[in-house]
Amino acid sequence: MGVQDVEFSAHRDLHERCAIEAVPMTVIADAAGVVVASYHGPVSATDLWAAVAEAREPGSRPAGGCQNHSH
Repeated sequence: MGVQDVEFSAHRDLHERCAIEAVPMTVIADAAGVVVASYHGPVSATDLWAAVAEAREPGSRPAGGCQNHSH
């Protein structure tokens, strides 16, 4: 897992690829770089950890649990 600060002027390609339209925005991508969840504005620790777990192991998010805000 990693964190990357993606300034628009320096990383326009990532903004386009990940469909970043607003800031702040949190994007969770799997190991292949596929965006599995994205959040505009603040994100709770519960939602963030659930999205990371889902990216690591698809299907691990409990039914009726945290909602995925992916595109």
